Amino acid sequence: MEQSPSAYIEGPFLYPRYSYANMNTEVISVHFRPAMLEQIISVPVSELSNYCIPLSDFSCSQLALLTEDVMNAPCVNAAIKLIELRIMRLLTSQNIQRRRKAKPLWINSKLINQTAKELAATSGLSIRQLERRFMASYGVTIRDWRRLDRATKAITLLAMPSTNLDITTVAYNANYFDHSHMCRDFRKLCGVSPQEFSRRLNYDPAYWPIREFRKLLSLNVASVQ
Repeated sequence: MEQSPSAYIEGPFLYPRYSYANMNTEVISVHFRPAMLEQIISVPVSELSNYCIPLSDFSCSQLALLTEDVMNAPCVNAAIKLIELRIMRLLTSQNIQRRRKAKPLWINSKLINQTAKELAATSGLSIRQLERRFMASYGVTIRDWRRLDRATKAITLLAMPSTNLDITTVAYNANYFDHSHMCRDFRKLCGVSPQEFSRRLNYDPAYWPIREFRKLLSLNVASVQ
């Protein structure tokens, strides 16, 4: 277990990651589409896979100013506004505009279950080109992208308020082959079984972000799909 840096960027993780923060720490999280992150930091997302990198390691003056602004902000709301301002300045800078001309690969998540051959045909690429550009844009292989997508659906379903779904139904709606497939892959990615995840969600301090997310959920099974 490691203490998180005060400001950092992390890529997609394909194994359980544990970190801790001091009591009463205020956390601000900014999420990017993986294919868009390179336009902000000029580093391919594939180089961030399974890594947590402090913002101070990036040679970008705007990121350094962003960290300074947040540390000196009088409150969380002020810090959020400053983050939004810095990111907008980054996105509208000339360097970013030049990089945006080379559009990253973007695949609609609704196509998640298509074969690599079908995805390549949809994207107008060969399979090898698709695999190479997919890794550069998303930081994971197409296979692992599907794994993360299924796990995200399962977590959302398990976190839904007052859900009475059994594990088999969750597995079906999250596009797993069966109950065993879900339990095996979920444990590899999350470190616990789906059943243990559901239990810990109600009391474990480490699960507070998901409990906060749970408060916002007003979804049903159909809309999660």
